Amino acid sequence: MQFMATAVKGLEDVAGAELRELGAEIIRKAGGRVEFRGSLETLYKTNLAARCINRVFIIIHRANVECLDDIYRECREVDYSWIISKNQSFGVRAKRIGEHPFKSPEIASTVGRAITESFAESEGERLKVNLDMPDVEFHALLREKEFILTVNTTGDSLHKRGYREYQHYASIKTTLASSLIKFSGWKPSFSFLDPMCGGGTIPIEAVLMAKKKTNTRDFAFRKLKIHNEELYVEIVRRMKEKEIEKPNVKIAGMDISSKHLEGAIRNAKNAGVLSFIEFIRGDARKLSKYIKFSPEFIVVNPPYGIRSSRKRIIGALYRDFLRSLREISCGSTLTAVTAAIKEFKSACEANEIEITEERSVMYGNLPAEVFKCSI
Repeated sequence: MQFMATAVKGLEDVAGAELRELGAEIIRKAGGRVEFRGSLETLYKTNLAARCINRVFIIIHRANVECLDDIYRECREVDYSWIISKNQSFGVRAKRIGEHPFKSPEIASTVGRAITESFAESEGERLKVNLDMPDVEFHALLREKEFILTVNTTGDSLHKRGYREYQHYASIKTTLASSLIKFSGWKPSFSFLDPMCGGGTIPIEAVLMAKKKTNTRDFAFRKLKIHNEELYVEIVRRMKEKEIEKPNVKIAGMDISSKHLEGAIRNAKNAGVLSFIEFIRGDARKLSKYIKFSPEFIVVNPPYGIRSSRKRIIGALYRDFLRSLREISCGSTLTAVTAAIKEFKSACEANEIEITEERSVMYGNLPAEVFKCSI
């Protein structure tokens, strides 16, 4: 089968590398998507173990289209009997990218009509429509003229890990945090620091990665007609056996705010990883005062200040932080994501820190940059 995973735009290669480790044959990576080939086992493993992707979809059909009639025609000719049963309901979600004389709800309606008529013709019964909680959720993506019809196998996005009790006002998405850690090149044998950890997402994700923790939830693929429960249970068993209960890691998270640090501790406790993280209250501009080891990898999501009046303060923070980091660490790798791009580059230059790699990403709806630096 062919699949499509949604990932952080700009870090698709990171997600692709993770999927490849799980047995996927990568086809292409672009636009926040990774397309790959694999078996039913690949589908289960990617949902269970991937930490850098949001959802996995089965690609049902793709075509180049000009109008709604083309979309209807393409979807009407597809056989859906292998993916959905007569007694199940379905819904269609649609997303449109580019200039078109119609909107996303019109695409969803057109695809829904085509699915209903195609299934009725082949199976002799009309499928039930449920737009709120369908058994099978189809997704129609139209990017310019490229149309892709998929089925959601994940359900809710994988970034919803379930451990975040404390919500930091600028919390980083868990899948972006994991992508930053992967991008940094960190392995559990190296010491790790997040000096502005906020609600603790980055160090928590580092531990979960070290533990090879599987995602546990009721996946949407369990309602698909192709689902093999016996195979799924066996794969879950195998992957659970690979989990590392007590990884030997040196991971620290620091924040200047007592409130945020207490929230990070609560989140780590909920995630079952509190005993693996040293939480420290301290100022990232004075690291030598608080950090008693030399971190080999530093991954951070620092404040970036949206308003122009804050840019000068942010610039000073970055310069002082990087100067402080150089005092405690030599030969380490720093990975940072920020929307204050000029301020970060200027701070690196002021501290003679080399930026070895740079990526443009979207931080929510805000354009940002990921920097990898050599300290």
